[in-house]
Amino acid sequence: MDELADTFKVFCLADRWKSDYFWNSESFCKNYEGFCIGYKAVDLFKQDSFFMECNTPYDYMITNNGKHYFSLPPIKYDKNDKHTFDYWDKAYDKNGNYDPTATNTKNTNTIIYNFLHKYERFNNEHEYRAWFKTSNNINKVYIPKEIIVCIIFGMNCPDYLTLKSQFESNNSNIKFYKQIIDADGHVDCIRL
Repeated sequence: MDELADTFKVFCLADRWKSDYFWNSESFCKNYEGFCIGYKAVDLFKQDSFFMECNTPYDYMITNNGKHYFSLPPIKYDKNDKHTFDYWDKAYDKNGNYDPTATNTKNTNTIIYNFLHKYERFNNEHEYRAWFKTSNNINKVYIPKEIIVCIIFGMNCPDYLTLKSQFESNNSNIKFYKQIIDADGHVDCIRL
């Protein structure tokens, strides 16, 4: 089961960079010390569903005009109890024997449900989530540097000028910003 689980990869993004929730959270970048990478997503089918280009063709990707894309469905936030994993829920075959490979158990459905759902208390994340299945045990997602459009450094990001130089040396088209708190106390940024 561990080997099977290792073949699945998850890539999470958000569509809100102006969120104090991200900039000053223990879960993301506390005390405004991190940075935000802005990627270019495309609506391949003109249906308000976004895709992101990837250099490596993983399973369950779309190939369009010789380029590989993964889907970025939005997370749905709700209050229901389908998020709970029941350790004791077991699946049995027709003879009453425990079957660890069964796919129609409550827990399997819970895992599938949790891939695109989260509790409502996380709705500040505005998350989009892609997933990949790899058969060659690749643990990284390789994205073309051309789709990185901007980087926003937190106002307390240490050595942000050094980081800016490193990013610029790999892609001179990236726009750089520094996150600030505006006069109204809201997150904003200025161009570097």
